[in-house]
Amino acid sequence: MRNIVLLAMLASSFSLQAAVWENTNQWDQTWEEKYSNWVENEYNEEVYMKGKYEGIATDCADAVYGARAIFSFENGLPFAIRDTTGGPAMISNSMSRYDKIEDPIARLKKFLWYIFDIAGTKSLPQDTYPVLVNREFVAAGGAWIRPRITTRRFFTGAEETAQPGHAALIKKVEDTGVVFMIESTVPAAVRKLHSTSGLVFLPENTYGGLRKFYRPDNYKVPKNELPGYSLEQFEMGLDGRKRKLKAWRKEVYARLATREESKEETLQRYANNFCSMMQSRIEVIQKGEKKRLALGQCMNEKEFDLYSTPSRDGKARDALKEFVEVEFDSQKVTEKRLEKLSGYLASCGDLNVNAQVKMTMLEAAIKMAKEDMSSDPNQTFAARWGLEKEKRTGCKQYY
Repeated sequence: MRNIVLLAMLASSFSLQAAVWENTNQWDQTWEEKYSNWVENEYNEEVYMKGKYEGIATDCADAVYGARAIFSFENGLPFAIRDTTGGPAMISNSMSRYDKIEDPIARLKKFLWYIFDIAGTKSLPQDTYPVLVNREFVAAGGAWIRPRITTRRFFTGAEETAQPGHAALIKKVEDTGVVFMIESTVPAAVRKLHSTSGLVFLPENTYGGLRKFYRPDNYKVPKNELPGYSLEQFEMGLDGRKRKLKAWRKEVYARLATREESKEETLQRYANNFCSMMQSRIEVIQKGEKKRLALGQCMNEKEFDLYSTPSRDGKARDALKEFVEVEFDSQKVTEKRLEKLSGYLASCGDLNVNAQVKMTMLEAAIKMAKEDMSSDPNQTFAARWGLEKEKRTGCKQYY
């Protein structure tokens, strides 16, 4: 009887040595295609707002890692990333630190929170690699990484010192060649993801650009043997002697397109991009205002970095320039020109800044074009939305 009890205790202890989830399948091209289809059709903007994954906080890199991890969990596929804490082993779903959590979804969430805590935009280039620009390798489920913004110009340092600053998941590649993204932002929060077609930065070094996830079994494979590995996108976009964003993006779209985009489609896409930027701006400024009021003093550099919007606002103005250029062959944004194109902006609906303030997208576009909206988180909520002029705060401008 004693031996039976002992065996039962041993069996119970061994049963606790469980992975986050068991591997019942292995990655191959078929599973890569299924993953791509899943991202395009099922990984939606409200994935962390409702349903079984409700309540998971994300920032931009988390939303990219999260898609790969959730699909792996749902299909019994291995998931692994490099250990950013300096350990020699990979961080994978085989780890047993969550053995005592019986519910598989709860166990997955704990694993995701751990991944999100140790990984980020700086580690993502180590878990993805740049690819050939064609429809086989630039596909839903891939990653887009752009440099960190420290001034109104994007970071253009050497590869050895590059600092990735934002990441998005490729959601879909249209037959027009346009690449749509789904993304989160900082600071990490439980939020609705946003969609955009925003290839708005020129990839300057091999830590950024259009990328594909490593499979767990090919981290040690030489890069030139990885499926689709290529550095060609870092040479594309020549305009004269220099590489330029507009030329690069045009070449990307041409390589991915199976048909030409109509003028109306282009206008609506640029309008939608601007609308998406404005919608995502709401949360950042609401959190920034809450922080400003709680501090009662100037924000430090880290706080300023989290709640300021110079890059976001600059790219919103760039979107408006490209928007009017389609119709007027000029990037000069005027109130009259925006009014003529207001139907495209109106299709997005109004901008509900908060419970008391609402403005049309046309009104928002005019204020943004005139640079009436402040990007400084030390300014008041009203100044951030162009409802009053900026005031001197005496606070340091970090960029």
